[in-house]
Amino acid sequence: MRCILPMTLFLSLLLISGIVLSQERIDLSGKWTGETYVEGGPDIILLLTLVLEYKDNKITGKLNDDMGYIGSEITEVELESEVFTFKAIAQAPEGDISLSFKVTVTGDIMEGEWNSEEGYYGSWTATREKVDP
Repeated sequence: MRCILPMTLFLSLLLISGIVLSQERIDLSGKWTGETYVEGGPDIILLLTLVLEYKDNKITGKLNDDMGYIGSEITEVELESEVFTFKAIAQAPEGDISLSFKVTVTGDIMEGEWNSEEGYYGSWTATREKVDP
């Protein structure tokens, strides 16, 4: 009887680890580009470019825009299923602004929203650049 509990725990852990290992990790590597309209602030449209790669089993990357406000390594990176969240810094006349992104990834498209504590926000849809083999 005392052997049943440890065996049950062992089999449960084995089952859980098998489920975790069988889940496919979404590959976010590459260059993602898309426009966003800035709400709650200056009336501008920014072209955002996010370059991502995997290093040491972590997602790393850099976010830039076409007007020079953003040129920042991303931080607080999380990928939960197909939901990808991260933060980046924008430079504005009033100082640094922390941007928080939450997007859903489907194949070569990520779409979602971003916001800042200063009240700026917007939606963003980006497409991954195709790489010739």
